[in-house]
Amino acid sequence: MTTTFSAACPSSSTQACLALKSNYQDPAVLQDGHVSTTSSEPTYNMTPKNLQYNSTTMYTFYDQVLAEARRLYGFITKVNWYTIVVLYPCIGVVGLVANILSAFILIRSGLGKPSNIFLLAIALADSLCLLGAANIAYILMHFPKTFPFGVFLWQYSISESLACYVFGVAFRCLSVYGIYVSAALCMVVTTERLIAVYLPLHFINIVTPFRAWLVCFGCFAIWLPYLIFTGIMWYRFDYRFYNQWNAYGGEMTFKGSEMINVLLDYYVGSIFGKFIPLAVVIAGSVLIAIKVSITLRKRRKMVAASGKPSSSGSRTTTTLLVVCLTFVITKIIVLPSYFYTPTTDIQLLMFWNFYGAVINIAEYVNGFCNFFIYVFLNKKFRVVFLSIFSRKKR
Repeated sequence: MTTTFSAACPSSSTQACLALKSNYQDPAVLQDGHVSTTSSEPTYNMTPKNLQYNSTTMYTFYDQVLAEARRLYGFITKVNWYTIVVLYPCIGVVGLVANILSAFILIRSGLGKPSNIFLLAIALADSLCLLGAANIAYILMHFPKTFPFGVFLWQYSISESLACYVFGVAFRCLSVYGIYVSAALCMVVTTERLIAVYLPLHFINIVTPFRAWLVCFGCFAIWLPYLIFTGIMWYRFDYRFYNQWNAYGGEMTFKGSEMINVLLDYYVGSIFGKFIPLAVVIAGSVLIAIKVSITLRKRRKMVAASGKPSSSGSRTTTTLLVVCLTFVITKIIVLPSYFYTPTTDIQLLMFWNFYGAVINIAEYVNGFCNFFIYVFLNKKFRVVFLSIFSRKKR
């Protein structure tokens, strides 16, 4: 089960900051890495449930950890706030614009080629992924009335908090849905290129535009039950009075301890949504690179006598391989998160908090970098893009 502690609740994993929060007794004290310093009640609630609580003093915990928490508290909360409220939305806006331009380039280039159809579907899936960066409901958690950098609560009326919860869950689930669909499409693109380089004479008969559209719809449809189930079953809305903050608030609680959620995330989300696509794309890309290098070597020998410059190879294959390479790099960055276990060590919490933000940024950058790949590596796509700014009429 993917469990990454992050102030940003990584959309690329199972909202581990919510899962981690549920491991402690009072969810209002440790919120998203925040440690309360404003309450007269026992603070720094980082004690697991199996430890005893002394109501007249404080939770049984090491004094040096408490001192370290006080020292790091302000830094963590400020970094979290600027990451969630400033950095992620900026990435989301840039990414959505880039994907719109990618779709425009691909449509103008023609959707008669299966490869363009696949890339268009990836642009749509990546746009869904970027909804996690522009999750307005989650951003609103960090504008509370009683605390400068947020306590992972919606401090509004119950109806307003419930509306934020609905939109927050929808954006979060659509973001994860987009990541998994994009991974499936990367497998499809790799398979399509394998057929193109190993069976070039049969390629046009095997890979047709109609079949390409059918496969794309299938990739979106196969993950749709996962989207619906997680949206309904994985989260719970709580609204109550929080003594620590002297305010009412709404909270999104992740029900990660339920066995069906654990099994669904581990066997479906992690294995079929991440590990299998990563293995297929890596293996396929290696086979494609080997075949392309052999073909180019033979081609150079054939044209050496004529003195003509040899072709640099298929720009379509090069473009698609780079798209798959960025996907692989992103997933490799995510892999260490699978070794995370809940901890009360403040230094480790700070590390996982930072690493969770790195995972998010990697996923979001992967969600829009394809536009730059198209423009820089494919001359035809670059011409179409530049035509947007050209005053000449075709």
